Amino acid sequence: MLIAHTARTWQVVALPSDQGPPTMRFPELRQSRFQGWSVVWVAFVIAVFGWGVGFYSPGVLLLTLHASKGWPVAMISSAITAHFLIGAALIVYLPEAHRSIGLAQTTIIGAVLAGAGIVAWSVASAPWQLFVAAAISGSGWAATSGAAINAMVAPWFDRDRPRPSAWHSTAQASPASCFRPCLSC
Repeated sequence: MLIAHTARTWQVVALPSDQGPPTMRFPELRQSRFQGWSVVWVAFVIAVFGWGVGFYSPGVLLLTLHASKGWPVAMISSAITAHFLIGAALIVYLPEAHRSIGLAQTTIIGAVLAGAGIVAWSVASAPWQLFVAAAISGSGWAATSGAAINAMVAPWFDRDRPRPSAWHSTAQASPASCFRPCLSC
């Protein structure tokens, strides 16, 4: 017997006994729609979380760390500045990372680093540890920032680039209303 796909249904077809055990054959999948919009949706989600963690959370962390630990605002602000400077320095190497390990792997590593960086910010027990956290979160921010999102979406759109760019801009602005209230609780 053979399981076969015909007319959008799977069928079990009897075969002569000399054909061996039953196998499943998968039909060739035809791409009926443009896959670029799926990439835009994935980039939108990455941008919401990337900007929420990498861009909007340091301001919340400043207030929270100052209020809870009593550390000087200048020290916390210096670590936040280091976060953004490290991110800016690493964005330069983003195309090399995409070429060497791939766009998806770079983005996954960046998301993990961003998450680990936020955890490091929150468990810091001394002000100097904020700079270690800034190195981790800044590295993650570089791989999930606007440049990274543009690198994901741009190859899919030659002519109609303003439409996905509008989604990208919306994704950059939406964490301000989503993440900041959540992080300040």
